[in-house]
Amino acid sequence: MISTSVSDSTPSLQTALHLQQSGNLGAAEKMYHVVLQANPACADAWHLLGLIALQRGEYELAIEFINSALHLNPQHAVYHFNLGHVYKRHGALQHAAVSYRTALAIRPDDSDALNNLGGVLLALDEVTEALHCFTQALQLTPHDAQLHCNSGHALLAAGQLDAARRAFHAALNVDETYAPAHHALAVHLQQRADFTQAQQHYQRALQLAPEHAALHIDFGTWHQTQDRLDDAAACYRHAITLDADAADAWNNLGAVQQAQGELQDAVRSYTHALRSAPEFAAAHKNLASAYHLLGKREHAIEHYHHALRLQPDYTEAEYELAALTGDTRAAPPPDYVAGLFDQYAHEYDAHMTGVLGYNVPQQLRALVEPHLARPPLAMLDLGCGTGLSGAVFHDLAHTLIGIDLSPKMISRARERDIYDQLCVGDVVSTNLDLNTKFDLILAADVFVYLGDLAAVFAAVREKLLSDGLFAFSVELGDEQDYVLRGAGRYAHAPAYVRTLAAQHGFIMRAEQQTILRKDYGSEITGVLWLLQIHSPPHVRGGVAP
Repeated sequence: MISTSVSDSTPSLQTALHLQQSGNLGAAEKMYHVVLQANPACADAWHLLGLIALQRGEYELAIEFINSALHLNPQHAVYHFNLGHVYKRHGALQHAAVSYRTALAIRPDDSDALNNLGGVLLALDEVTEALHCFTQALQLTPHDAQLHCNSGHALLAAGQLDAARRAFHAALNVDETYAPAHHALAVHLQQRADFTQAQQHYQRALQLAPEHAALHIDFGTWHQTQDRLDDAAACYRHAITLDADAADAWNNLGAVQQAQGELQDAVRSYTHALRSAPEFAAAHKNLASAYHLLGKREHAIEHYHHALRLQPDYTEAEYELAALTGDTRAAPPPDYVAGLFDQYAHEYDAHMTGVLGYNVPQQLRALVEPHLARPPLAMLDLGCGTGLSGAVFHDLAHTLIGIDLSPKMISRARERDIYDQLCVGDVVSTNLDLNTKFDLILAADVFVYLGDLAAVFAAVREKLLSDGLFAFSVELGDEQDYVLRGAGRYAHAPAYVRTLAAQHGFIMRAEQQTILRKDYGSEITGVLWLLQIHSPPHVRGGVAP
């Protein structure tokens, strides 16, 4: 809160202040100048002129005027406090922190200054100091809903999730109508996959603050997690009516349109986002992806490069650019795959089986079953995802273990209640860490996200029992061992798979070309493989005559 109090009781100054507080800035400004002509050492007039400049967004002028006031009265805490506000609005957060600290050195028990300093420090990622500020402020004013809510945000940043939730609830205990606390709780609960409670807090927040664009944007993301794309789009469009420059709303609307196959509309939405925020790396990446799908290769490459210039560690953009330009590498970054499927987890089953016509687990079972000698089996499901393969094979298993990089996919698999153990991790090191050996190891639609399969074959060989089976699918490649295709998936040549099988002691039991799924209306051809550990026949030594 900006303070406009004055210590000078000059009538003309008081009249000017009344004009300013009533919104008549022009008249107030003229009168302050009249006051200063009569008394250039009137610090309050300089200070209040600075606040008028702040209200107009003239930050440099506001800083000049308030510094003039401080030159005349350097021990005035309110001047330092309001200078902090100017710096904060101007984006000069380090300077804002200095001003708030100076105000507190003069007036240590100012909870508003502590709250504002905490907010600035949190924005600067100085989380421990921010928490200290909020804690001190709450000791002074324990019944302040905003302070409890701000403390919750700092606790989230510190990784103290339960404490953060308690802080948001404390804010609502103070004031149930404090919309930012409902909003913060909704986002927090959504991140913890408590979608029902999150929805309730979103809806209450929207009742209290329907004009808040960011709230509509975040509720849109909730609808996306529920695969309610039309509702999500409606939220983003509503946010745009409230704030036409809301880059996040435009970007998210583009993502929905792209998911619905409305690529031209998506391009327009991403372009709007970039007009509002030209340095928005995710919007550049998304626009590149849409251009790629539209076959506009050069445009796509241009925006991937923009995204990587702005965010050099943007693994998703780097990988997609590599796929587009044919820069095949051994594997994608694990974080890319985990993030991709975390986003996809909620709608994965319906999209794969309904939209893409995916039935690889059923095809693998038909391929494997004639070669199974002794069910029930110890079975490992590599890249288990939500458990589509496990659901097809679990009646054959006495032990079924699943591994996947995506925590959210693992959570969905756990809901099936068919796995004896589920592990978040990669298909090589996590596999090798298991104490169990297996009769059958599955990898359905997994190797499309791995190029070099040598380490996987070695790990599978290590974890199979004698005569154990290894069943998996790959997209059909050509002469090159493996290639990263434009869609971001790998294809493997049959000759490469046969070579790896021989190198790692497998014999071929079955090889079947098939349709794996559809992709944007086209059928994706792949190969189903069934390998078995080669166990040489036992030979007895001869008896000498």
